Amino acid sequence: MLAIKSVAPAAYIATLLNAPCLQLAYQQSRKSDRDFHQHFWRTVPIPQYDPDNAIHCAIAKIGVAAETAAAETVALHGPDQGQQKLPSRIRTELISRGLADRIDALVRQIVPGQAEPEYAAGYHPWLSG
Repeated sequence: MLAIKSVAPAAYIATLLNAPCLQLAYQQSRKSDRDFHQHFWRTVPIPQYDPDNAIHCAIAKIGVAAETAAAETVALHGPDQGQQKLPSRIRTELISRGLADRIDALVRQIVPGQAEPEYAAGYHPWLSG
């Protein structure tokens, strides 16, 4: 359990919204770049955070670890890297630390019908496109 209980629901949802294995489902459900209400909220069912669910708690905990890794990457490379370069470095760092794979393994357990299956060798949704 996280030390600050109020952080867990936010970390859980942020982790699900950024989970590599859900990126394709989010992109395919997108109907508009401008109308937020037309995005994936109803198409990709995200279970509400349940503090009694061990997987939900693990997702929240790893989300906090990912946020820490992202902050360390920003501190190392500086916040002025540009809107494309710094997020790419953060994603690469999360992959290299194994956090992206751990997030995916947990997320696949709670939304198996929405998540991409295991990736083919050499492919990762954060590094493709």
